[in-house]
Amino acid sequence: MEFVEHFLNISRATLYRKMDASQFPKPIKHGHINFWPLSVIEQFATGQWTAQFTQTSHPVSE
Repeated sequence: MEFVEHFLNISRATLYRKMDASQFPKPIKHGHINFWPLSVIEQFATGQWTAQFTQTSHPVSE
């Protein structure tokens, strides 16, 4: 996470706020390690990243 903070020149608190607001991608979790592909960080830095929402709930039948 430190790399992302320095690369984007933002604080950890700002990074968390952006993730909570879906303005920055959530990290990929691998055990206790969180990471982002460098390509995603670069897309965000250049304004090319956009949030992609997926449907996680099932429609309700009447």
